[in-house]
Amino acid sequence: MGPLGGLYGSIYRRVASATIAAIERAFPGCVESVYSRGSGADGRVVPGISDVDLFFVLSDTVDADTHEAIQVRYRDLAARWPILDDRPWILRSSQVATLYRENPSLRFRVLETRAAGRPVHGSDPLASLPPASRDELALSLLFDVKTRLAYFSAFCLVERPDDGLEARREEYLLYKLTLDLVRASLFLERGDAVFRRDELRSRFRDPSCAPDLSTSAWWELRALLERTRRSRLRRTFARGERAEDLRSVLLAWTIALAERFYALPEIRSAALLANEAEQFYGDGVFRPTGRRVVWLAAPDVASSSFATLREKVGAANASGRDAVVARGDLWINLSNADPGIGHCSVVDRSLVAPQLAESS
Repeated sequence: MGPLGGLYGSIYRRVASATIAAIERAFPGCVESVYSRGSGADGRVVPGISDVDLFFVLSDTVDADTHEAIQVRYRDLAARWPILDDRPWILRSSQVATLYRENPSLRFRVLETRAAGRPVHGSDPLASLPPASRDELALSLLFDVKTRLAYFSAFCLVERPDDGLEARREEYLLYKLTLDLVRASLFLERGDAVFRRDELRSRFRDPSCAPDLSTSAWWELRALLERTRRSRLRRTFARGERAEDLRSVLLAWTIALAERFYALPEIRSAALLANEAEQFYGDGVFRPTGRRVVWLAAPDVASSSFATLREKVGAANASGRDAVVARGDLWINLSNADPGIGHCSVVDRSLVAPQLAESS
């Protein structure tokens, strides 16, 4: 890991332990278990990039006021320690069980935590949850692909100062995005649900797991994974033409996978998606943010240079509107940079009433 990585790892572990201890002291007996996720769970902490990602499961004896107070306390700690993830999951045990059945985003997080995370405090209630069905996996992985598009928009379609740290964050995001898309592709091609990063990197050595990619794109992304793994994020590429090419490849691959997921019978019959286009885009407004929509044509994604696409999205953002691409039956919001509503980034207008499907 190197001396800097070792020091950062020590700080990471201390902040995680201090956070759990602070919550326990303030609310004794309320925390049933805590899981470490992401880089902290697999020991590959990246200096300056990795945050402390914890998943709290509270006792069912915790009432609503105490639950809110615990969340407030956590936010206070996150403000004090910037390394602490400011978007934690803090849920009562019964909530976890209910949302695991009903909420695709939470189900994905639970499946990922159970497979690639580790309990660092208390019991292990996630181990007793039933395995997800194929239909549940498909819906959860689609929601993850949609959420990843929101992360992509936040880091790659918004101009940021090139201060070194932002560049490193963006590079690491592309590394993680590639692994997430490998997971989605493996499910679509082979029905496999793979969550561990080391296995995803290994499986990606076979190009047949990603048929949506050209041979050259596959080689570029495979090289990105290998370099990032070996060099602990030593500048894997410069902010130049090659970086733009990788961003274009990943955006196109994200959209292609979303199209394939929406073509699955189990997705098309999912009641949860039946009215999402109408719910989020009624009257030409992206309702989660209240911003009006600027429509871009599909060629803006397929054939424009990435720099040109970023300019168009930036112009829409600057005018207080959302840039949305109409590509076949999909509406793809490239301005939605909020992971909290990332599941709104892509919708299929053919799943709602015909008058809406014909309105764009």
